[in-house]
Amino acid sequence: MTKTLYFSISNDPSDAADDALLINADNFIAMGPADTTQTTKMYFLDRANTGAAETIITLTHAEARSIDVMEDICEAMSSEPKDGFIVIADEAGGEFCSPYITACALTQL
Repeated sequence: MTKTLYFSISNDPSDAADDALLINADNFIAMGPADTTQTTKMYFLDRANTGAAETIITLTHAEARSIDVMEDICEAMSSEPKDGFIVIADEAGGEFCSPYITACALTQL
């Protein structure tokens, strides 16, 4: 089964460019703490399929909780939902795979 990961920012409804992202879990490359103690970045193969970029999700979370957030994300991605749909961070809907995540931002590099 194909797993897809869902992310959204705080706009409700999420109907404009970069408000929300549904991405194939197979496109996941890596994740790690960012340059602050309150953000963790997830890296994916390019969602626009240009071959020259990558998609980055920046998750804001409680202070010094990067490891907890990464463990929660790994647990969510390892789950086996019937429909393959996994919510990582739905800021607009208030649903997160980790109790420490508070916000989400989408970036195309």
